[in-house]
Amino acid sequence: MSAHCHPRARCAAQQGFTLIETIITMVTLAIVLTGLFVVHDNVMKDLNLPKEQLQTQFLAEEKLEQINHDRGSSSADFDAWVAAANYPDETPMTAPFAQFNRSVTLTDDTDGFCGGAATDGKLATVSVSNAATGSVITALSLRFCR
Repeated sequence: MSAHCHPRARCAAQQGFTLIETIITMVTLAIVLTGLFVVHDNVMKDLNLPKEQLQTQFLAEEKLEQINHDRGSSSADFDAWVAAANYPDETPMTAPFAQFNRSVTLTDDTDGFCGGAATDGKLATVSVSNAATGSVITALSLRFCR
């Protein structure tokens, strides 16, 4: 007598997956992969942030160095070289940094750092912002005394 299996019963000799097992596995895999893609996308966005911060810090430091260099190479008096007209806004900057704006703000030294009187020095603040959104990414300041 040979052993027969009922068509709806699983026999020990049967191999493979049922249709419902295959569908459940595919749905589970799709959910897991969707989650991994979302995490991957967020990580890739976060990787660009430090690069942007480094670039903007470099651009701000570069402008402050230019102002400092102008002080050393200028035969003009203090008020002539530390003037806003000498450092116009760059909106947007030239390539390869066209995605950024850079501006210089010069204010009188009001806290007495340069010797007491507000006219004894200037505070130069360089701001670098995202050209698309206008949000400031980096702002650095440097004091210049007479």
